Amino acid sequence: MLCTRPHHHSFSPLNVARHLACGSALFLAATSAAGQDSLFSWNGLHAGDQWGSTVAVIGDVNGDGRRDVAVGSPMADHQIPPPFGSLLQNVGVVHIYSGSTGGLIRTLLGSLTNGEEYGASICDAGDVNGDGFDDVLVGIPRATGPAVNGGIVELCSGADGSVLRTFYGLQTDARFGQAIAAGDMDGDGIYEVVIGSPDYDLDDPFGGPFQEGYIHVYRCSDGALVMKQAGTTYSSAPFATYTRGAWGRSVAYVGDSDGDGRGEIAVGAPTSHFSGIFGTTFNHGLLVRIEPVTGQIILHHGGLEGDLLGAAIDGLGDPDGDGKSDLIVGLPGAGSYGAVHVYSGLTQRLSFTGLSSRPIGWAVAAAHDVTGDGLPDVLIGSPLADTGTFPLIKSDVGVVQLHSGVDGTLVRSYVGANAGDHFGDNVAAGDLEGLGLDEVVIAAPRADIGGTNSGTVTTYEGEDCPAPASWSLYGQGLAGTNGVPGFSGLGTPAIAHTFQLTVLNSLGQNTTAYILLGIQQLNAPFKGGKLLVDPLLFLTIALPSAGSFVALPFPADPTFCGVVLYAQVAEVDPGAIAGISLTRGMAMTIGD
Repeated sequence: MLCTRPHHHSFSPLNVARHLACGSALFLAATSAAGQDSLFSWNGLHAGDQWGSTVAVIGDVNGDGRRDVAVGSPMADHQIPPPFGSLLQNVGVVHIYSGSTGGLIRTLLGSLTNGEEYGASICDAGDVNGDGFDDVLVGIPRATGPAVNGGIVELCSGADGSVLRTFYGLQTDARFGQAIAAGDMDGDGIYEVVIGSPDYDLDDPFGGPFQEGYIHVYRCSDGALVMKQAGTTYSSAPFATYTRGAWGRSVAYVGDSDGDGRGEIAVGAPTSHFSGIFGTTFNHGLLVRIEPVTGQIILHHGGLEGDLLGAAIDGLGDPDGDGKSDLIVGLPGAGSYGAVHVYSGLTQRLSFTGLSSRPIGWAVAAAHDVTGDGLPDVLIGSPLADTGTFPLIKSDVGVVQLHSGVDGTLVRSYVGANAGDHFGDNVAAGDLEGLGLDEVVIAAPRADIGGTNSGTVTTYEGEDCPAPASWSLYGQGLAGTNGVPGFSGLGTPAIAHTFQLTVLNSLGQNTTAYILLGIQQLNAPFKGGKLLVDPLLFLTIALPSAGSFVALPFPADPTFCGVVLYAQVAEVDPGAIAGISLTRGMAMTIGD
């Protein structure tokens, strides 16, 4: 019996992947599952915070090479300490968390003014000042600048949180900064920002009854205005006119679809009315795609009466490979329970319909790739979804569904915990672990973890593998000087994790051992025993008398999901038949 600690030994996962890749059976297609592997959770601290009223995956603000997460709580109050001791209401706050560790990096606060709603919108700004840290844009739609409660947007340094630049709304109560999005719109490598003012009224500078809305696009580098556009009428055809309403209620950066080097934006106006030869109908909604540098309207989509098309939008990329950037669009008023459409150019390519227990249309987001197929996915939040069955129904728990951006197939569902949580009120996605797959970020702003409506935000891992990771021994070994050498595993052989093999020494002295790895079993005579693996790879290790730990790092590649890897160890031992002892075989199912 060995009583000393085994020696540690490891080898490069790149070598494993390269050699084992010679066996084509290793690359099996991953399938979908309804897994919910939580990565991080962040909770509101006080009643009414509504933690996660906004969430965004931003750039790398702390220089660790990973993207980070910003969580906004625009309804959060702020307690001024004694001797003043007053409570400021709906001040708002933004917390930035590390995508690699989940730890708090920084807290951003506005001017600590009652009701300014700091953090009502958040987005990544890229590295504007070239200091190596990505910066952050924060919308404060009730802040006072040139106009009382007109709204402002601050560009904050990722390095220290300081305000690099401020953009101001110019009309009282216009909610400038209610929606923001950023991207390189002029091809210079530095982001521009589009800012929506959905309550801007063209007839009454103090906020009139219709609130057509307004958008502005600015350069982040110097604050210069690139374009502005009011929510005026838009003629889609002869005798067909949309009167824009809440223009800028949603905005998105959608990339360059025509190859001219300039990025485009999409702007939603969900309360737009439609006037045609049969009169005017209301709340159709309108979505317009614009190239800001030229001001050119590239395309538009309009809804039916009551659809509220454009209440939520995001750019999806080009999952169908037709050369056109797709758009995800929410229509929360469509039918009885809302809908979400995906448009490729002018074509409605996918459509998702809400159910009586699961209305949709207010929360959508694009994911670059959650499932590992290399193609974008669609996130749809349903914060008012009920769960359970009568008489044990829980109301307004919330559900988020992830669909393939290619064909709309349901990939997985994420389900909230408690009635009234509104899980899925906001959703976002981005690669936080640096493994090439997006993590999913979901907010439940009405959760009562830190008090009534304190809120919580949870991130979920991107890799999707339905196979449970496991290992087991099979077959018979071949004894050496001190019997059959021991062979076992420590942990589980999971994707993106390291699994440890423990090899014990049958000789009782330092010797050499050979680890045989393959993807098929074998039962062939060998040195008086049985070779239990059809080897694709031989690994030579120095085996101390105490034994050895051998690390098997499995890559973050979903194509490994469900693959069974076989291993056996042959040890040089003069006391064995033909001088070789053999362990039993090990079957490792690579899973999650």
